Amino acid sequence: MIMVGQGKFSLVCGLACLMLLAGEASAQQAVRYEARFEAKYPQIAAEQSIGVINFNGQDGAEFSSILISELQSAAIDQKQVFSVRTMDSMNYTADNTISNAEVAKTLQLGRKLGVNVIFTGTVTTAAIRTNNFTRSESTCAKSSGLFKCDQTVTQKVPCSTTIGQYTVSPRAVKVSTGAVIYAEAVAVQDEYTICNGQVEDPNVSLGSVFNSIFGGSKKGEASPPPVSTPEGLLSKLRSDAAQIIRRHVAPYNRTIEVKLKPKGRNLDKAGQQQFENAVAFAKAGRIDRACSIFETMYAGNNQANVDLLYNMGVCQEALLPDEPSAAFEYYARADQLLQKPDTLISEAYTRTKAMIGQSQSLNERKVP
Repeated sequence: MIMVGQGKFSLVCGLACLMLLAGEASAQQAVRYEARFEAKYPQIAAEQSIGVINFNGQDGAEFSSILISELQSAAIDQKQVFSVRTMDSMNYTADNTISNAEVAKTLQLGRKLGVNVIFTGTVTTAAIRTNNFTRSESTCAKSSGLFKCDQTVTQKVPCSTTIGQYTVSPRAVKVSTGAVIYAEAVAVQDEYTICNGQVEDPNVSLGSVFNSIFGGSKKGEASPPPVSTPEGLLSKLRSDAAQIIRRHVAPYNRTIEVKLKPKGRNLDKAGQQQFENAVAFAKAGRIDRACSIFETMYAGNNQANVDLLYNMGVCQEALLPDEPSAAFEYYARADQLLQKPDTLISEAYTRTKAMIGQSQSLNERKVP
């Protein structure tokens, strides 16, 4: 028996409930594709040769080591973005400005390393705190059947939540001019909770329970183990902050997952069969064949069918990942035809609109 919630609002969900929800979750076919995202500061990636020296602050040396690894691993289309060189730390003030003397020292180290850009910075916050509390938990003390609980017992269990906050102010200085070409504070935070000696896994949800029962998860998709110590949390925060900096200064690929509509509503019988045949091709890994069928249907008299418009948008995302406006056009038309909210269409509309905005902003920032 699965019990979710506390007190009189608890939900008891049996096997039939699990099967129903799992069926609904598996009805939509997911399509994954690799999308390329440009760096927020593309001029740094254009320099290619960079140096990193130890950051200031209470966690500066540890953070610079992680940042070096992140920048060394930056690659696009299997090609390394940066050639990274390193040197021991220099001393400078731990605020958000950098003095002329500090710039001069940085440039001296950059010339010694023989790089075009050198990274410095300050870790201003690396804080971990723990809050202790108790939680009420109910268990079934007496049951008269597999999914029937006649008596529950509520007890207080000891818990603690450990919260981490990490802030770093990186700077990238161009060695040839002394100009600070990147300076953007990065702040991350995370937490974990332990109750009755057990770590609560933030990756566990009802959806993951259904997948584990009904085979929905795929080989190789296991989530990393949850953080369970202050040291582990601090290490994760360093890594999270370094990854953000890497995305700021280097282009990257990211896997995007979108879901196809499984049924073509408001189509005639032949159209519905065509629609389902296309989805079957997608399930078999032939998104190209699926999209060819959707395109043929769209070329007929189906330009106002919401489900077809949405799936055409999915095809544009999967086959033209560098052109989000192509997908957005179909999602926007589907959105305009809706008579009531649709989660998939709303998410797709918002996602591709944001990608278009990012692309336009990047183009405006690019140096000719």
